[in-house]
Amino acid sequence: MLLDSLTLWVAARISAGADGRMVLASLDVFLRKSETFEIPFIVVSDEVGLGVVPESESGRYFRDVLGLANQRVAVAAGEVHLCVAGIPVRVK
Repeated sequence: MLLDSLTLWVAARISAGADGRMVLASLDVFLRKSETFEIPFIVVSDEVGLGVVPESESGRYFRDVLGLANQRVAVAAGEVHLCVAGIPVRVK
């Protein structure tokens, strides 16, 4: 099963009026349920913390919420890979 992309999922939740705590709480529920999946589950997300700090407050807020979401998914994951210039680098 593939979730592509966590970035868009977080953005859609925030655009619909959810605050960061609500977004992360729903993600936590989803991650707990995903433990029961009998098939491999892959989450694709953008890395937004390595670049320029967004100028707008809303951009910084989104970056922070997505960063926390990425951290939670990484903790729950059996493997974590970062793709750099199209080359996968195993992180966990």
